[in-house]
This record gives sequence, structure tokens and C-alpha cells, in this order.
Amino acid sequence: MQFIYSCAGVIALFYGRSRELEELNRRYASDEFQFIPVYGRRRVGKTTLINEFAKDKVCVYFTAVKGSLNTNMRILA
Repeated sequence: MQFIYSCAGVIALFYGRSRELEELNRRYASDEFQFIPVYGRRRVGKTTLINEFAKDKVCVYFTAVKGSLNTNMRILA
């Protein structure tokens, strides 16, 4: 599957993540609370995957920073 993804005037290709998008959408449609950490190597498309998934949904998206739990909780609040 291929998508054209645009953010702030930058156009990039979104390709090959249909399985991951289907899983995220399945969990989003669930009536239960879902917490889905997304992790992996650098520069493999994690942020693009999340942005593509979230583009038409109401959601909370937070990227932690290096630092203490207190620092991240203060930023999130």
C-alpha cells in the first residue's frame, strides 16, 4: 500500500505499512482502553506511521524526552 503524506508542505511517500495500520485501526475501534507503545530502530518510519494513523482521529500523541520520569510527566501535563 502506498500513500502520499503531507505535513507542513513536505511531501513524502508512505509505503508498506498496511498490516501495522490495520492493527492500529483494529485496536482504535475496540471498546477497551488501548496503550500502544511504538518503538524500534531510528529512521524506520515510526513517526510517519503514527501520523498516518492519527490524521483523521481524535487521539493523544506524546514523544518522551531523555530525562527523568518527573520531567516527562511535567511536559505531558
